[in-house]
Amino acid sequence: MLSVSPALPALIRLNREWLAQAAELIERLDEERYAAAGPHFRHIVEFYDCFLRGVTSGKIDYDGRSRERRLETSRESALERIATLRADLETVGEPGRPVMVKAEDAEGLGLADPWLASSVGRELQSLSGHTVHHFAIIALTLRPLGVALDPSFGVAPSTLRHGDRLCAR
Repeated sequence: MLSVSPALPALIRLNREWLAQAAELIERLDEERYAAAGPHFRHIVEFYDCFLRGVTSGKIDYDGRSRERRLETSRESALERIATLRADLETVGEPGRPVMVKAEDAEGLGLADPWLASSVGRELQSLSGHTVHHFAIIALTLRPLGVALDPSFGVAPSTLRHGDRLCAR
């Protein structure tokens, strides 16, 4: 049996902070600029949706996204969903418990048993990295459109902590 790590509340807090950062940025964007980055915001939101739905059932399927077009085009829809996700992350419950995660594109790979063992904590860590990755793409999309972003937006916390520079900003 997995024990609850003291790091797990920190992972929940970190993921809630990423979602708050996304909401703050979305609030600053006009509809045109939001639409340019909307597919990445949708993707982030839907990964959290899959995670939270899967925590309840014990089986997380990130390929089972709803792919809601309105999340790509409507700032209001994205902001509402993000507020819900942030609240729902607080109710994850026993974050150290094991879950099963469906392998990406399991059908395409022809896997007879697509379910892999993981834990809620591991999936929270994965969501964090996934979100930062998409933030980096969002930054590359929005900066040329004149959107001012903090230089640390889309940069992994460990990169910032170690003072690494991946590229000139």
